This record gives sequence, C-alpha cells and structure tokens, in this order.
Amino acid sequence: MFPFFTLNLNIMDKINAQLENEINARPFDEFEVIITLKEGSNPDTIRLEDYKTISDTILAAKVKAANIKILAKNKNVSSIELDSEMGIM
Repeated sequence: MFPFFTLNLNIMDKINAQLENEINARPFDEFEVIITLKEGSNPDTIRLEDYKTISDTILAAKVKAANIKILAKNKNVSSIELDSEMGIM
C-alpha cells in the first residue's frame, strides 16, 4: 500500500459514512455536523466560523462540504458526523 493512500483512508475514516454519502451527493451544500476532538484538544485550533461547544471535546457546527474534508485532515479531529438526531445548530 502506498503511504499517500493510507493517509487518505485515515482522513476518510474520520468522516461518518452517512455524511460522506451526503457530501458526495451535494458537494456544494453546507451541513450541520458534530465534531469530536481528541482529548486535550483546543477547539480554537479547528478554525470554525459557526459552532457551539457541547463539551470539552464535542462541537456542533455548520460546515460546507469541501471544508469538511479539510477539517478531517486536522490532527485534533477524531470524527465528523451529521447532526441529524440532535439538531443543535
């Protein structure tokens, strides 16, 4: 396996499958998401414009599809999923 391919898999592993399907179907839309950070991470390092802090490591945010993939590359992000159940934003 090539190193760049492994890196790409790790990034996509952070994005929930349902959210990934939505991004692929609507690549120019904005989505309400739940972002889980790694323990001890500072939400300010994520650089989000519109978000709410749910707990020390959980954020709710509105993020454009293209930015979700960029966000998944952030080393402080553990996972990103649709906020379809809680509707926080």
